[in-house]
Amino acid sequence: MMLIGGKVDYACTVRLKEGVTALAPLPKKALIRDLVTEIAPPDGRLWPRP
Repeated sequence: MMLIGGKVDYACTVRLKEGVTALAPLPKKALIRDLVTEIAPPDGRLWPRP
């Protein structure tokens, strides 16, 4: 999930329109890298394992 054209949506399902589209990471989520944010709750994360 990410901000696509100002709306939160799944990047794999959104249909892009012709022209320039703004992409941004999810707001209020921990940024991991580039556009990747942490979306799983702490108890549901697989990594890092104790």
